[in-house]
Amino acid sequence: MMKPLVEKLGRISVWLLPAVAWAAVVWQLAPDWSTNAQYQHGWLVPVLAGYLWWLRREEAPQAARGFDKSGPGVVVLSALFAVVLVVREPNPDWRLIGWVFTLVAAGISLLVAAGRSGWPRARHFAFPLLFCFTAVPWPSVQEKAIMSVLMKTNAAVATEVLRWLGQSADAQGAVIRLPESLVGVDEACSGVRSLQSGLMAALFLGEMLRLGWGRRLVLLGSGLGAALLANAGRTSWLGWLASARGMPAMHHWHDTAGLLALGAGFVVLAGVSALLARGRTSGVRGGGGRTGAGNTEAGSLGRWCLVSLLVMAAGWGGTQAWFGWNETQEVRQPAWSARWPQDRPGFRELTVSEAVQAQLSCDRAAAAGWTDAQGRRWNGQFFRWEPGNKGSGAVIDHDPRLCLTGVGMELVAEHPDVVVERGELKLVFNVFEFKQRGEHVFVFNGVGEDVTRPGLERLQGGQFGNAQRLNAVAAGLRYVGQRRVVLGRRRMEVGLWGAASPQEADAAFREFIATGLVVDGVAAK
Repeated sequence: MMKPLVEKLGRISVWLLPAVAWAAVVWQLAPDWSTNAQYQHGWLVPVLAGYLWWLRREEAPQAARGFDKSGPGVVVLSALFAVVLVVREPNPDWRLIGWVFTLVAAGISLLVAAGRSGWPRARHFAFPLLFCFTAVPWPSVQEKAIMSVLMKTNAAVATEVLRWLGQSADAQGAVIRLPESLVGVDEACSGVRSLQSGLMAALFLGEMLRLGWGRRLVLLGSGLGAALLANAGRTSWLGWLASARGMPAMHHWHDTAGLLALGAGFVVLAGVSALLARGRTSGVRGGGGRTGAGNTEAGSLGRWCLVSLLVMAAGWGGTQAWFGWNETQEVRQPAWSARWPQDRPGFRELTVSEAVQAQLSCDRAAAAGWTDAQGRRWNGQFFRWEPGNKGSGAVIDHDPRLCLTGVGMELVAEHPDVVVERGELKLVFNVFEFKQRGEHVFVFNGVGEDVTRPGLERLQGGQFGNAQRLNAVAAGLRYVGQRRVVLGRRRMEVGLWGAASPQEADAAFREFIATGLVVDGVAAK
């Protein structure tokens, strides 16, 4: 009686296992698709992949003998999935997780198909599965490096166009400096996001039209080139609006300009694909038709898939047990925030744009600027992520060394950390020295978690890299809320920089933080 039940569950598992794996991919990537404009096309990718799979059915080879080793391979991939579930718990924002989940889902799907109908048929459907990788966000460091180069190039091209149109403009990193305003990354250069969607569209059209690989490469290059040119035109237009008609006009046309740039890129891509499709030869059609299993024993594959589902379930259960047990040792940190010196000369509250808040996915943001008694200019920003907000990982992606160099600043040095202790609270501020137009800028960046635990000092403060992510897994530290303070100070052009600058900056920051840090609602006296 038990054997028929196992066989029935096995037959269900053959279909359920790939479905669970792909559901995990959507679960992992959905936050990026919903909040990151660069990857909003991700919601469309599963639909397009399904359509490409349907088209390939017409040319599919006949089912053959199933691959005997598919079952053990499926279990190995499921075990990898279970391990990644544990790593994901404290690191849901780690983009490597999305890549591994997608790799596991694609691998399981291919192995199940090979086990049922043989490798020739499985390979035939590989492209629709691999196409799903166009929805996976790029690794943060590589994406930042590529986008930084593209945005700086975009700003430089737009600046030349504005000058040709008779407007006074200067490129400063990814920012266009106009006589009375700045057109920054969040205003004009964010249109580079169409690069990813253009890549996806080019791959989809090439497959749908069944172009040869040479023509697909031409189509891919045309799509990327069209996206870059459209964005340069968009940035130039927005810069002209800001210069000739003011910032309100630029903001009014911002979204429309983005849609026009996106549409222009797709029009060019469609035109090129139509030209490349002329005179093409269709792929060789196979026997098509039969979708059933080959000669391998279906029951054997089903049992392996059933075991794989149990391995995944064990991974989820073990994850909850490990982190749940460790949470019994957690100690909440004192609540803290920043207090700006409103009595200082030139004090002004600054607005953190909605675009920036969306990029950071923060729950609260505040900023201010002021001048101290020595005439030094200050700028402060405070961000708050509530516990459980997955966007708090943006504190890693938006490191000052990446963000400020992206707007034209030059990183000069990294100085020793400043450690601030107030009762039970301990904060570590990283210190960076930049140069902007000959003026030195010191940036103090501190991150603190809402909860801590004895023995977790190595995870508090500092730069949270891959080693710390794995340490968080070993320590059973689940994802928690984070607070972030970034203080930037620019010296005036009167000689306040030189050999003594780091020491003076350290002393000035400690003087500010003595009253600027509010712990449990009380500032230092």
